[in-house]
Amino acid sequence: MTASVGIVAKHTGVPVQTLIIEQDSPFLSKGWSLFKPPSLPIAYTIRLGRRFEPPADARAFTLELEQYFHAELTGSVQSRWIQERQRLQATD
Repeated sequence: MTASVGIVAKHTGVPVQTLIIEQDSPFLSKGWSLFKPPSLPIAYTIRLGRRFEPPADARAFTLELEQYFHAELTGSVQSRWIQERQRLQATD
């Protein structure tokens, strides 16, 4: 993740609203081949996440955002698929 969001929010004084987008398929997750068609239908869930006030330090804000998304997505369907794929690759 780059500090771009933090830099823009800092200089404009605009808060950052996060969105959490989840799906019930591993389609387009890390390691998914672009040539592999997905199993349909795919259900998406989109919810408002935390709203962050404009930061004083863009780099620290970037780390805070990364930690926030990691905490929000830990245990999600996508994270389980990614972990399983990484485990399989480590055993190859």
